[in-house]
Amino acid sequence: MQAQPTERHADPQVPIASAHTTIYDELRADQFRMLCLSPVADCNDPIHVDLETYDDNNCPEYKFTSYAWGGEDGDSSLQSPVYVDEYWDVLLQTKNCWSLLQYLRPRRGIRLVWLDAICIDQSNTRERDAQVVKMGDIYRNCSRVVVYLGKDVAQIVSDTSERSTIPRRFSLDEVVDKFTDASIDPQKLFQLQYFTRVWIIQELLLPPGAIIPLNSFEFLVTRLTPGRLEAKWQAKQAKELGSESISDWDSTGAPWFQYAAGGADEIEQGIWGILQHTWSSHTSDARDKIFGVLGLIDTKEGATENATRNRGELQSATPTPNVNYSISNVHIFLEYLAIS
Repeated sequence: MQAQPTERHADPQVPIASAHTTIYDELRADQFRMLCLSPVADCNDPIHVDLETYDDNNCPEYKFTSYAWGGEDGDSSLQSPVYVDEYWDVLLQTKNCWSLLQYLRPRRGIRLVWLDAICIDQSNTRERDAQVVKMGDIYRNCSRVVVYLGKDVAQIVSDTSERSTIPRRFSLDEVVDKFTDASIDPQKLFQLQYFTRVWIIQELLLPPGAIIPLNSFEFLVTRLTPGRLEAKWQAKQAKELGSESISDWDSTGAPWFQYAAGGADEIEQGIWGILQHTWSSHTSDARDKIFGVLGLIDTKEGATENATRNRGELQSATPTPNVNYSISNVHIFLEYLAIS
């Protein structure tokens, strides 16, 4: 039976100025929102979305989005209008978020997407905290994550005459042997600011696959892609620079990418192994060194617990710290040390 969205009851008497009260209905603990995008005749048309509410365990296939709110230039100002639902209520978003939605609009049919800036009522602290707790499950259950690095990097076609053009797709490892003009350099790719953020790590490791719009192409990432990319990368370096110059994932700015597309449970040494790969990533709050990878810790502990249970042994699950920014840095790290 096809999942149906929870019905929204819009009130035309509520003024648009009260955007958050008219746009967002209250979520139950076992619900989350998705936005629905429809095709348009002109790709420069205003961005319009419909919000739909689903039960966690009864929802249709959807894509998840990973992006930096402010993009590579760090512009996090809310300046670009996104119109919501039948009354076209307005939510102002960053220009990078707006560009992402423009890219995501389907050419035919509809597309269901989870995008944090809109699917979570950012003005509702209680809802935001509750949704953050379940983000790991949202990442794991999506069909694929769309990794959006910005309009300049993706090079979206904006000419309406080319609207029907579908970007050619390649596996990400093919950048080494099929793009010899250096228009797409994997080493430079992982030096982008996007890949330095701690919060995007679980966004790329937990989903089963990824797609990266890059230089007007789309590059696919599966669980096998990082290994193939590293092997081709090393073979090319050995040929051009000699064996002494060969590097691996640990020498890049994103060593954790070797576990992309569902490989979190392959990280050795448990929690400490996760932090070894993620600790150099940037955060504005030191506590996010822990909070930003809790989804990975849950995945690792869950895999360990399942393996132990399969061996017929009894072992209690290891608890993980809660997301609580009222606790000091010192207490967060002490709590983490105590339970790990």
